Amino acid sequence: MRWSVIPMTGIADVNGAPLDVLQVGFDPLPDDGPAIVSCRIIQVRTAADVVAGILDQFEAAALALFPAWLPGGDSLDSASSLDVRAARALSARLASTSEHFGPFVRRIAESSVSGQRPRPEEFSRETRVGGLVRILARSYHRDRLAVLLTAPDGLTFEQQRALAAACEWLHTHGGLTIWLADSPIPDIDRFPVVTVAWQPLTTPADLAPPPVISTPSTAASAATQLRFPPVSGRPHPASAAELTLEAALLHTQWAAGRLWNPTYQPNPLDAPIRVDLLWKDEKCVVEVDGDDHRTLYKYAADRLRDNALHLNGYIVLRFTNRQIFEDLSAVLDTIGTLLHTRRGAIHGTPSSPALSESERTLQ
Repeated sequence: MRWSVIPMTGIADVNGAPLDVLQVGFDPLPDDGPAIVSCRIIQVRTAADVVAGILDQFEAAALALFPAWLPGGDSLDSASSLDVRAARALSARLASTSEHFGPFVRRIAESSVSGQRPRPEEFSRETRVGGLVRILARSYHRDRLAVLLTAPDGLTFEQQRALAAACEWLHTHGGLTIWLADSPIPDIDRFPVVTVAWQPLTTPADLAPPPVISTPSTAASAATQLRFPPVSGRPHPASAAELTLEAALLHTQWAAGRLWNPTYQPNPLDAPIRVDLLWKDEKCVVEVDGDDHRTLYKYAADRLRDNALHLNGYIVLRFTNRQIFEDLSAVLDTIGTLLHTRRGAIHGTPSSPALSESERTLQ
């Protein structure tokens, strides 16, 4: 897929490629493109409701991505009054050197540390959308944010008008780039149409679509689902499996040297690959597969990525979320054994077939 044919500003109807194809094509994020999130509108009532749901999801993402967007925030690891005051000071410094609105970014920083979300009525919608777009873009070291947006088929003409009006409001007041995927508003022709070429695949009989899982934080967000990419160097904050695995690896000496969600590119002519967990020196990759990895194009993309990694000398281990939640000790034992074997090969020392009891034990 050639992402560069899609306009980088405004609103466009991205025709031809379904949402899951576009999601695969934008992972990892293009170096010269905007930060990209995907948003699925579950229910369309009014334009105001659509805007409220998207803003609520943006805010939840901003809180989850903290401290990626706040310089110096890595040291804030508690909800203590001292850390809250430090968050205020750091956010004031950020606002003084950027376009962030001081009171808003300070409130989001406070909420990120304290765990208490701000009330939607504390700031106007115009202030919220501008501030949240800047925070999300900054999380990925970008100056722009784009949304891949889709909605259910069969929207009435009035629902399509409401969705289009919401998109225009978000673009006008937040500078948001919006790409409409899966043709959610076929009867509204006010936006330019861009066709993306892609190769259709045949769905294997045993590759069932994953269930749709939503964890809304407020009533408004119940009609909206947002997915955002991970930040390099950290487990994905929306992945309970990645967070669980990292919490366990923190207590193991043999896990030193790991990198979460880095981008790997064997040479400039190869497409970059984002992996979940990497040990670069040992050429070991661990992938944590949620239900979304059962979708057709992500499943196919996983096989291509694994092949590319294997050809460059990497060993790839894949674990499902359920394996991590239900048999974490076996997951750790497998990863640790592989790392010991690879390190033994690198240093020319005999490798242990398994970890010792003390190495496996979580402190």
